[in-house]
Amino acid sequence: AKMQSDFERIAAQKSNNLSQLAGPAIEYLREEQSVMSNYYLATKPLTQMHLLNMADVQSPEDLEKRADLVLQYLEASKRFSNYFANFDESFRTMAIKGGISSGEVESQIKGFHTNFSQLGLLPRISEHTDRWARGELQALGLLESNWDAWSYDSDIKKTVFKDHDLRIEFNNLISVIDSNRNIATNLQQQLRLSSQQATNQKSK
Repeated sequence: AKMQSDFERIAAQKSNNLSQLAGPAIEYLREEQSVMSNYYLATKPLTQMHLLNMADVQSPEDLEKRADLVLQYLEASKRFSNYFANFDESFRTMAIKGGISSGEVESQIKGFHTNFSQLGLLPRISEHTDRWARGELQALGLLESNWDAWSYDSDIKKTVFKDHDLRIEFNNLISVIDSNRNIATNLQQQLRLSSQQATNQKSK
C-alpha cells in the first residue's frame, strides 16, 4: 500500500520524467498485491490448521480435503515464484511498450532491486515452505493409503501405527517437514527484521 501510494505521488508530479513510469509501476504493484495476497492466504492452512493432527479426522475424505488445501498452496506458490522470477523482463516489456526509454526503465528496475533488496529472501522462503508443504502432502497420502494401519491416541495426542516400517516412514516425513518449517520461519523473521530496518532508515 505504501509503495503504491509512492508511485501515485510520482504520477502527480507531471514535470518529473519518472512520472511516465507510474502507470506501469502501479499496475505491477496491483498485480503483486494480488499474487502475494493469494500466496499468504494459501499458506494459512499450513501455518494455522495443523494438517497432520489427526484428532478430528473421521474418514479418508477428511484427509483428501486437507491434501487439497496443500495443493492450493503449491499452486499459489508457483504463481508467486513465477511473478518474482519474471518481474524484470515483464516490467521492462510493459514500460518500453508504454513509451519509456530503455535507459530510464533499466534505472527504475535497478532502483527496485536497491530499495527492496530484502525481498531477495522470498525465493528461499518459498523454496523451504514448498518442501514443507510437499512433506505434508506425502504424509497425508501415506495416512490415506494406509487408512486401517494407524489410529489417533487421544491420551498421548499422537498418531500411532500398527506397522513399524510405516511409523518410520511417517516419522521421516515429519523430520523433513519440521526442518523446512523451521528454516522458512527463520527466514521470515530475517525478512521482517530487514523490512523494519529499511523502514526505520527511510524515516530518519
